[in-house]
This record gives sequence, C-alpha cells and structure tokens, in this order.
Amino acid sequence: MFVKTKNSFGRDPLDIAICRSDLLENPRWREEGLPNPHCWLVSRLFEDAYMSGECTPIYHEARRIWWEAYWRKMDRYKAGKPFFESYMVSDGKLEHIKDSEFVLNNIIVEGFRLVPEEAKAYTVKLYKELFRKE
Repeated sequence: MFVKTKNSFGRDPLDIAICRSDLLENPRWREEGLPNPHCWLVSRLFEDAYMSGECTPIYHEARRIWWEAYWRKMDRYKAGKPFFESYMVSDGKLEHIKDSEFVLNNIIVEGFRLVPEEAKAYTVKLYKELFRKE
C-alpha cells in the first residue's frame, strides 16, 4: 500500500505543477512557489475543485483539464492546444518534466473523483492500463 507523506509545508513532498496561459489564475501561485499565476499543483487543483462543488469555475476547469488529459492519453485529442508546461515540485524547487505520459497519468488519477459516474464506464480501459489490472 502506498502512503503519501507530507513535507514541512503540509504538501506532498513531490507534486506536479502544470502551467498554460488558458488555465484559471491560481490565487496561491506565489506561496506555492510556481512560476506564474496560470500554474496549478495538480493535487491542489483537483482538491480545490472537489471541495468547491459542481457549480464553480474551478470545478469546470478541473473537469476540462481531466478530459483533456484523458483524450491525450487515448491519442484522440483534437483541440490543438499545446501540452502543459510541467514541473516536479519538491520543497519549493521546480524541475521541468519532459515525460508527458507521467504528467497525464497523474492528472487522470488525481481527478478521478470529479469524473461523472457515466463516464467512468468509458475509462475502464485506461484505468486498467494505468494500474495494470485485469
């Protein structure tokens, strides 16, 4: 069983940040050590969205990001937006991530609570691929 531990800031010791100009502005970007206001820690984005509820802009943004990651993972993404600038965040240090599959997998796993039940039936194939379950 994998257990996440927290660092001295109360965050996961390793987290992924995604940045792109079309993302909602993050009011905590400076305190989280992110490069600009259009950057989000993936875990924080989905946590905030879940806590905010379905009728909020952050919830819709998180769902949009989740679906984009899903369709990119399935090689069916057609919107033409560039991939996120992605960083591994560890104790305030940013390290660029070049592996887009790693980023997509983490977005999909983190946001699974926001996916509507009817959509989960379509994500079984992807879930099996991510977790290698039969």
